Amino acid sequence: AKSATSAAISRSVVFNAAYRGFTPGHLRWMLASDYYGPWQPLSWLSYAVDHAFWGLAAPAFRRPNLVLHAAAAALAALCARRLLDAALAARVPERARALGALAAALFFALHPLRVESVVWITERRDVLSGALLLASLLARLDGRRLLAPALFAGALLAKGTAVALPFFLLAVEAYPLRHIPADPRRWAQAGARAVLRGLAPYFALAAAAGVMNLSLLGGESLPAPVLGLGAALAAAAHGAGFYCLKTLWPSGLSPYYGLPRDWFAAAPRLAAHAALAAAVTVAAWAGRRRAPWALAAWLAYLAALAPVSSLFQSGAQLAADRYSYLPCLPFAFLVGGAAAVLAARRPRAAAGLVSLLAVFLALATARQSGFWRDDIRLWSRAVAVEPDAYLPRSNLAAALLAAGEGEAAAPHLEAAVRIEPRDASARVNLGTVLAKRGDFAGAERLMREALSLRPGDSAAAVNLAGLRARAGDVKSASRLLEGVVARDPAFAAARFNLGILLLRRGRKDDGLAQLREAVRLDSSLARNPSERKAPRRSSRTAPPHPIFLRWPLWLSPPRRHSSP
Repeated sequence: AKSATSAAISRSVVFNAAYRGFTPGHLRWMLASDYYGPWQPLSWLSYAVDHAFWGLAAPAFRRPNLVLHAAAAALAALCARRLLDAALAARVPERARALGALAAALFFALHPLRVESVVWITERRDVLSGALLLASLLARLDGRRLLAPALFAGALLAKGTAVALPFFLLAVEAYPLRHIPADPRRWAQAGARAVLRGLAPYFALAAAAGVMNLSLLGGESLPAPVLGLGAALAAAAHGAGFYCLKTLWPSGLSPYYGLPRDWFAAAPRLAAHAALAAAVTVAAWAGRRRAPWALAAWLAYLAALAPVSSLFQSGAQLAADRYSYLPCLPFAFLVGGAAAVLAARRPRAAAGLVSLLAVFLALATARQSGFWRDDIRLWSRAVAVEPDAYLPRSNLAAALLAAGEGEAAAPHLEAAVRIEPRDASARVNLGTVLAKRGDFAGAERLMREALSLRPGDSAAAVNLAGLRARAGDVKSASRLLEGVVARDPAFAAARFNLGILLLRRGRKDDGLAQLREAVRLDSSLARNPSERKAPRRSSRTAPPHPIFLRWPLWLSPPRRHSSP
């Protein structure tokens, strides 16, 4: 299957050679880079290992994600068993606890919210960090006090969201281990102080990783919109209810949930999710004596969710399925506990319910995975979930154009322009579609609008030059192309078309020089024009680069110069 969100993968893995090696220079880059993502040196190192063995074969890069997620599921089962033994050993038989641990692992592993983290190659950081975090939790529960912090450090090096572990450990120490009181006001007691001192190395490691990640947040490679305090708090409160609801009923999952364009109009939806989170918080606190497990799990969930919430915005999305990978672990353990208690009373009913749950989740996950088989299916799904979101429309249009389906892309380009009037790239892409229809006046209008929105835009200028040349205005076309070459000397298509125009104007030496340089920059331009393809690009986090008119669509080179 094709890998979806191909531009993000291309930037991170395919066209990025910085991670491909184990020299001191490569390792320094891994340790300091925030290239199109968070700080993740260990994840970069895992990509380097993949490349050393398999080159750039996409399936080879995906297999480790599957293996790591399977390992995380196995570790989740072992952790659940330790926690259930501590919580229920006095009143639940061993066989029932084993079923509960299995239920917890299945709920975690098969839930469709996990799909994005597993099938998207660039989310290696989620599954690698998750497996190491669970290994650290298991080592801590087994009393391996030296191994556990070392594994935790590895989890932090894979992805900074592993800072959730110290809070998981705090919750576990309160319940089911009961080594510290549930009330933080009593943590000053001698026994509680000793436990907190034991957790100090975890908090110190988490603080160091947090500083490193915050220093790289919002870097140039992956800029994030700046939210006001009110918007950030509203979005964070929405997220707390959103992931909880999607865990309970995983419908309407999408690869992209955009930030509201109109916060006032989105207020009812945000408030509904925030109210759900507030209600659960109040209920968990009110029942803390009768059901301490509920408060411990909920607070662990909120703590794990904070680093991926809008309080630390790292993209243009309001939420993301991948953000649930670690925060929803406590919910899996609660499912395991419920299954164990039921199995103690009704073993057959419990086994049947666990089986039905596994089948339901597996089918939902298989369906969700199907959306990720190629860009068109992925972004069609995103448009179906949020028809008025700009980025899914833009990316679906780019994917359709890359597949040669310009007419199918047109309505999505028109929607992208309507939703985001400042989008110059969508205008360039829509202009190419109109040009192929023969609507050259409409195409030229869109190219000029794109240039007015983004003066100096090379794509719009080159395509406008093509349209002017077709209309016979060779001087204007030449000026546009000369300006592009001056601003962007490596733009091969501009040089190629400028060379053709110069030849037509009788400037043979200048024209041939431009053609030779164009072919040096892009050897595909030496092939027959009918064999050339327009660039194929799309993006998950930013508007796609324009799909250019095929070269030379508007001019054919003189036969004697057809292979410069």
